[in-house]
Amino acid sequence: MEGTAAPNWHESITELWANAKGRDPDEVLAEIEKLVAGHERDPLAAFELAGAYDYAGQEARAEAPYRRALSGGLDPEHHQQAVIQLASTLRNLGRATEAADLLWAELDSTLVEPYAAAARAFLALTLLDLGEERRAAVVALEGLRDSLTTYAGPVGRYLDDVTSSDLDDEEEEEPPHVFNG
Repeated sequence: MEGTAAPNWHESITELWANAKGRDPDEVLAEIEKLVAGHERDPLAAFELAGAYDYAGQEARAEAPYRRALSGGLDPEHHQQAVIQLASTLRNLGRATEAADLLWAELDSTLVEPYAAAARAFLALTLLDLGEERRAAVVALEGLRDSLTTYAGPVGRYLDDVTSSDLDDEEEEEPPHVFNG
């Protein structure tokens, strides 16, 4: 077509993801592998490939491209997505402690919505895997509190009560990591 430029590989992947629901995950993966071929040094291509491996249930293959993407320098939005997705992958691979460490570090950095809420949700799930139900509840409630338009004040005060009593109960242990953001 005259005057119409062919979409670049990333636009094609964005469109593919938008229409992936209900499609065979292995077909989606194969298409993404084709689209990123020749772009192996691009951190965004590594991120997309890792996501496709996850989508196809091949978490063990997803870890390395997520790490390449993160070390290659993604823009802030994709960086946050990659950390959350890598942590989810590690959790699925039975490495919940490593996943929790990644998510704690990300939550201590500057997260923007919707990624802060997503990171908290995945961290709560990971803490449940680690048998830390109370910490999981606090993390989940902090995320919920931040999205409340009504009752945010009372929920925040109740959370302060819960977390301060947790600190009193665990004076001799290392205090739980609690964020107030």
